[in-house]
Amino acid sequence: MTPPVVPGRGPLADTLARLDAADEYCRFVAGEPGGDGWHRLDEVLADAALLDDWYQTIVEGAACGKRDVAGSYFAGWISGVIVDTAVIALMAEQRSWPLCDTNLAVHRHDEGWFDGLAVLAPDVRMLSSDPDA
Repeated sequence: MTPPVVPGRGPLADTLARLDAADEYCRFVAGEPGGDGWHRLDEVLADAALLDDWYQTIVEGAACGKRDVAGSYFAGWISGVIVDTAVIALMAEQRSWPLCDTNLAVHRHDEGWFDGLAVLAPDVRMLSSDPDA
């Protein structure tokens, strides 16, 4: 069931609410997310120790000690939550948001994969076919 458009929320919040309702494994948030485990992407990319810690968690867990597999998992998981979500929104809703590190936050599951994406700024890019364009 598609959540209704809520007056005053805007196209980004409505789009992310629909994506959130359709995905039982990942949470999608418009604006600053609440709770623990969220990391702004620009801060993640600037923190080599954090990236190494996240990578090591995957090496020791899901990748069963295989470093190349861990690298593949890590790259796929983080790009999946960021890029796949934007592409799905573009295809399904005819809109998306700027993919820049200062505009996004990710939530990392304890096992290493990413189970949340927050789009911090309300900016939306719409195709001319979007009904709200």
